[in-house]
This record gives sequence, C-alpha cells and structure tokens, in this order.
Amino acid sequence: MNKNTENFIVRVEGGLGAQIVAVSAYFFLKKIGCRALLDLGYFEYPYRKAVIGKPQVTHWDWKLDYYGLSESNLDWINLNKLRKYSKENLHDSNEGLEMFDLNTALENFFKAEGKEFNEYHINDRDFYNTDNIKNVFIDKPVIIHDGPNKNRLFINAMLDKSIKEKFCTNSEEWKTIVKTNNIDFQNTIFLHLRRGDYLNVATHLISTNDIIKICRKLPKVLKNIVVFSDANEIDNQKFISELKLIFNEVKWMDDIDNVNTHKIMSEASFLMCSNSQFSTTAAYLSNGFSIIPQKYSSDNDYVFQYENRQTSFALLNN
Repeated sequence: MNKNTENFIVRVEGGLGAQIVAVSAYFFLKKIGCRALLDLGYFEYPYRKAVIGKPQVTHWDWKLDYYGLSESNLDWINLNKLRKYSKENLHDSNEGLEMFDLNTALENFFKAEGKEFNEYHINDRDFYNTDNIKNVFIDKPVIIHDGPNKNRLFINAMLDKSIKEKFCTNSEEWKTIVKTNNIDFQNTIFLHLRRGDYLNVATHLISTNDIIKICRKLPKVLKNIVVFSDANEIDNQKFISELKLIFNEVKWMDDIDNVNTHKIMSEASFLMCSNSQFSTTAAYLSNGFSIIPQKYSSDNDYVFQYENRQTSFALLNN
C-alpha cells in the first residue's frame, strides 16, 4: 500500500468537525499534487439524531455549506454505490487505509446495471484533465478512512493559510450571537463540554473535575467563562457552581446551532477543548491559544496525544 503515493479518496463522515478534517485532508493532498476525491456516500442517508443511552451516534447531514463548500464545487464520488461491485480490497483498519480497485468496480457496475456509473462529480477538470471518473486515477486509489493518517493530513493542512481560509464564512450571525450575549473575547475562556450522543460510545471522557483543576491554573486575566455544550444547563448545576467560585461570570450556552458555536470557538482568544473533532478543529482554525486533551479519543487515535502525559490537557499555540 505504501507504493501508491498519488491517488487518494478521502472518506467524509460524521459531524462538522469530522467533515472539516476530511475536506482539509482532501485540499492538502491536491495542494501537494496528488489526485484526490472525496467519498460522500455517508450523506446519501438522512440526518438521524442519536437516542441517549443506546449504542449509537447521530448521523449528520452535510454542514460545510456554511463555508460555501458543496457538491457543486468539490470533486467527489459515492463509493457506497460501488462497494458490491468491487473485489476484496487490501485494508489496514488501524491506519484507516484501504486500497480500492476502482476500475474493476466500474466495469462490474456497467456489466450488471447496463449503464455507466454517474454518482460522482468532477469540478476541477483542469487539474485532472478530464471529467470522466475512469480517467481520474492512474492507479488504484487509496481510501483514507477516519484514523491517524487523516488526522495528520488535517494538521498539515492547517499549516497552509490558503486551506485554513476555505473554512471562513460570510455569515454574520455569529457576531449577533456574541453581541446579544454580551461576550468579551479578551477576558473570557471558552469551554466546549461534549456530552450528548458521545456518552453512548465514549472511551475516554474529560471529567468536570479535570476541567476545574485546569481552570484554577488559568491566568487571572481570564475572568469569565462561556460553556458551549450539548448538555442542558439544568443538569449541570453542581459543575456551574464550582465554575462560579473561579470566574466572575459563567455563561452556559446549550441552544446555539453547531456551525455558529464552532465559528465563535474558532474566534476565541483562549479555548478549552473537549476530546472531539468539533472543538479540536475550532482550535486549529483559531489564531489564539487552545488547551486540548492529551488523549484525543482512543488509544489507536494517537495523533493528538503528546509525549508528556503528566496532565489531562496540553497547550496548543497557533
């Protein structure tokens, strides 16, 4: 699998943060001269909110329209429609990589269906010098699933200003939210407290006790805290009471939509992340300081972990 260095398909799935990671990886691969498509098969299924207490997570819809990114201006394919026509593929689940025999799958599709496969879109025709899916790849493409390689590509992408700028928005709604809630970015730390459907599948949950310990060590200039969470304020009164012993003002915001929440977090001068791609991507898109968990999500997903694991969090300075 290491012989293929030019042909990739990046699988997109999950919520806003996961979508930003995947699409950033795709932009980075193209920037360094690779042929890359997005696999958007995940989005042929409708939005479905997870039921708390059951082993499931929310199935999200496409969120990147907020940044002007859509099926019409990206290069993509729906591999879900080709899976049953492909022969057994080489894969490495730990690395999140799979070699996919695309041409054979396309041939088998035509033989079985009697028509050409059309679940794809080539927007950048000059880059590929084609608008036909059969001519996009020189060799079997490697599919990049969720895992350490996709995350490494995301981090590399965040070093490129032109890629980071693709995740800016023309929306002014977030500014209205900030003004309405009288939020001062200069003396406030923003905390993302992920709970909700994550409790169904969490392997490592950042505890409120760990958060309180870190808050007590913060610079005194951070006088206020804003908490963005998918957990209700009424269910977190004990935690809020502890925060009020540290900060002058505690704002608990559990009713802001996720795209505006993410945008406000990315504008923060100081952000404390949960172990989720939602807040971690906001940290990397930010120009401020961020505290991110030492353990990102699981033992296999080690790209955001650090050599020094003496504390629950590490500082990310963009």
